[in-house]
Amino acid sequence: MGICCMFANDMKKNTAKELKKACIDKGITITELCRRAGVDRSTVARWELKEPQTLEILHRLWAELEKEPQTQTK
Repeated sequence: MGICCMFANDMKKNTAKELKKACIDKGITITELCRRAGVDRSTVARWELKEPQTLEILHRLWAELEKEPQTQTK
């Protein structure tokens, strides 16, 4: 499942927890991921405590988009 659809079916998921799970699957730490991406580790730590409103909105948007039937375009 791509990152764009990660939360479409469960808007209660926490981004930080999902990132940690994905890191475990890839065999890296969240700290290493943050370092590689140029993101301060404290950002993800804050997300663990409270999901930012922007991410909550993004999750709702993806959930609505996932309700739409897929069309074939080409």
